[in-house]
Amino acid sequence: MRYYAKADCKLTRDWRLFGIYDDYRDNLDGRLAATTDVTTWEAGFKRARAFGRRHMNVALSWRIKDKELSDASFKQVTNRIKFKVNDRWAEDYDWRVEVERILDRDRRTASGAGSTLFDLGLGYRHRIENSWASALTKSDPPVLTGI
Repeated sequence: MRYYAKADCKLTRDWRLFGIYDDYRDNLDGRLAATTDVTTWEAGFKRARAFGRRHMNVALSWRIKDKELSDASFKQVTNRIKFKVNDRWAEDYDWRVEVERILDRDRRTASGAGSTLFDLGLGYRHRIENSWASALTKSDPPVLTGI
C-alpha cells in the first residue's frame, strides 16, 4: 500500500518551495514474516527559467528516507541531498541530470556508506502531423452487417 502527498508553494514567477511525503508498505497479503515500511520526506526549492533559459529548471532538496521491518530486525534512516537540472533545446529534445548524495555512515560495518547516485536522461518530443488523424475522422463509421 502506498500513500503519496505533494505540496507546492509558488513564491514568485520563477521560485517554488515544495514538500513530498511518500509511505510504502509491502506484505499486504501476510505471506512474508515481516512487513517492510519505507517512509520518505522531501523538502526543497525549484527555480524555473534558470540562467535565462525558457525551459530550464533547477531543483535542490533534502530527503530523509526511513526503512524498517515490522519485526524490528532492520532499521535504516538515510539523509540525502538531491540536485536536479532539466532543460529542452530545439523544441524537440530534452535532457535531465539528477545527482543524489547519501550523507550517512553505515552503523553496521562502521564504514562510510556515503555514495552518490546519478540519473541521466535524454528525450525526444515531436508533434505528429494531423493528416492521418483527420483522415480517420472524415471517414464514415464502420457499418455492421448480418446482425
